[in-house]
Amino acid sequence: MRSLPVLVLVAACNGPGGTDEGTASPSDKASPTDGMDTGTPTPYTTPTECGEDSGFDVLDVVVGSMQGLPTAATVAVSTTAPINVWVDCTLQSAPSPWRELVSMGWSWSYTDDGSDPGGDWMTVGFDDSAWATGGAPLGYGEDVVTTLQGGPGGDAPPATYYRGSFDLADPAAVEDLRLDVRRDDGIVVFLNGTEVARDNVAAGPVDHGTSALVGLTGADAELSPVRFDVSPDLLVAGENRIAVALYQASGSSDAGFDLRLAARVTDNTPEVHLLESASPGAQHDLTLLGLLGDATYACTAQTTCGGADMAFTVQTSGFMVPPPTLARHADSGDPAWGTYTLFNSLSACGSENNHRLVMVDPEGRTRWVYLLQGLSGIRTMDVEAEWLGDDRVLWGGGDDLDGVPQIVTLDHTVAHRAGFSGADEESYHHDVEYLDDGQILGIADGAVTPDGAEYWAGFKLIQHDPDTQEITWEWTAQTGFDSGNLPADGSGDPYHINSLAAVDDVDGAGVYATLLTTSQVIRVDKDSGEVTWKLGAGGDFALVDQAGSPLDDSYWFNGMHAIDVFGDRVFIYENGYGDSRSEVLEFSLDIPNRVATLEWAWSEPRWYEPNWGDADLLPNGNVLVGMGHAWCLGGNNDHMGAFLEIDPATDDVVWRLNMLDSDDSMYRSQQITGCDVFGNTRYCPDVATRLAKLQAARP
Repeated sequence: MRSLPVLVLVAACNGPGGTDEGTASPSDKASPTDGMDTGTPTPYTTPTECGEDSGFDVLDVVVGSMQGLPTAATVAVSTTAPINVWVDCTLQSAPSPWRELVSMGWSWSYTDDGSDPGGDWMTVGFDDSAWATGGAPLGYGEDVVTTLQGGPGGDAPPATYYRGSFDLADPAAVEDLRLDVRRDDGIVVFLNGTEVARDNVAAGPVDHGTSALVGLTGADAELSPVRFDVSPDLLVAGENRIAVALYQASGSSDAGFDLRLAARVTDNTPEVHLLESASPGAQHDLTLLGLLGDATYACTAQTTCGGADMAFTVQTSGFMVPPPTLARHADSGDPAWGTYTLFNSLSACGSENNHRLVMVDPEGRTRWVYLLQGLSGIRTMDVEAEWLGDDRVLWGGGDDLDGVPQIVTLDHTVAHRAGFSGADEESYHHDVEYLDDGQILGIADGAVTPDGAEYWAGFKLIQHDPDTQEITWEWTAQTGFDSGNLPADGSGDPYHINSLAAVDDVDGAGVYATLLTTSQVIRVDKDSGEVTWKLGAGGDFALVDQAGSPLDDSYWFNGMHAIDVFGDRVFIYENGYGDSRSEVLEFSLDIPNRVATLEWAWSEPRWYEPNWGDADLLPNGNVLVGMGHAWCLGGNNDHMGAFLEIDPATDDVVWRLNMLDSDDSMYRSQQITGCDVFGNTRYCPDVATRLAKLQAARP
């Protein structure tokens, strides 16, 4: 990706200053346990002792761009003497975030008796109190939440009618309005009494006897939403009404309806970024991170000892490759714990093949992006990215030689790339993990070859030391096969490992690995190399509920793509092959007695993603769920990808971001605070407090 230009502004006070656009070196702070951001900000620097002379001036400021990173800017500050400086940048303008006004799965008033609702049924003042209510999708003959009267067999009414409302405080703040409608077969949509969308219905007047033009068949046609741009001028302050008529092509067709209305809404929330020097000096090369793309910031550079300061402007550029479009769910609050969400992003089912790591804020706006060079196409989606603290991200995978484990800093410096003997010959995939002692564990390809002839796909677990670039532990599926603990099922891919977790449990040091094909978790002992036990249907553990009563095998996972382990607590992201229903499961393990207790399960209607996704336990006890999405690989077309923070005590979704475009995909996600690297007062109260102290202490 070529360099993205940023406005360069030289503002001299008493003379010319330096023009070095280098960046500050990343610190070497130890990583949090298990690579988890604990939410503790890095201590800020202590202001320089100024003495009697506090007239140290800022001479010069030079703003520069960063290669391929429009959400960052370099700032070179020159002063008249060795002194500490700080820079604060206030957001002036930026593209507005998206927010759902009506979300898929909404509750609607509806009538399905086939009668004429009257000519004013779509108006704001129409009385629909006698209508029934139900959650979307609504319909019959399909996988729906609310089943309507009639159905295939010649007795379906030609038309069914739906009404819903949402409140809006300031319609003038809505810049764009986008409508996505799932319809089977035809649809006409009204906003506050004005028609705004029509599909598969002839032009002209319609009534309760109108039929759709053609009957839709197949999941792509029946379930994939159609999109319409709507004029924001139709919105009003207070209650807004949506009215929908769904038309069938014939009495024997099936029916389905759901709807999303998303708005780009002006956001005037104050945002200030604080950046401080690490030590006194006459020249400071600083890097502003976590800015918004295509945004303007009004900045000031100041010394901690008074004297002349300097105002300047940072103008970030737009994205060469558009980031995924995300919108807060209509009922979403703020995240209860984290601020920024890290994930890998690819238009997996579309034509755009730029695989990236992305961090977004709670509104879904991109704050950091990193292009994964060499990785493109849907087969490379199985990439793990893990936040290590400071400004470091570990990533690896993609079933590609270019996916060798590596650590990249937020300024796009590759701080580490696996270089042990043969590292560039390994095709890593699905998962990579940073261990407590600083070593890196990952999954690579490896064939099982009984009798010396390659026979079926296996795998390797490879652990290496980044400091010495040596392999410190390795285990292969061949070892498990030779010991009789990993039998084959006669297929070419009898295991399909896709996630791992290094553990130190009651049996010592080990690795838990998920095998998709067998729907089991195996434990590999790192000392003996033995498969100690298997978890899942047909495994070594009895499954019980919280009361200790036995559960049958249907309560186990059936296909899974992620595991997260905390002591005896195991979280599984289950894809749900058996019943086409994805869910998150929590088990507690009594390993000595081989008993697994199902502690918690969570799902929602229409959620089926058979390929990707994960679930992580957050420090506050909530669970982050990353709903991977790939409609072209069998996921439900009308349930797109999302990020959710769930309170397992209540099953409440406290925060949710939805992907608005069906082609956007992700594999894994992680929630972090980001306060120690992005310095954004909007999301970090400690940063705001620090800025106030700096301003108050300045002579």
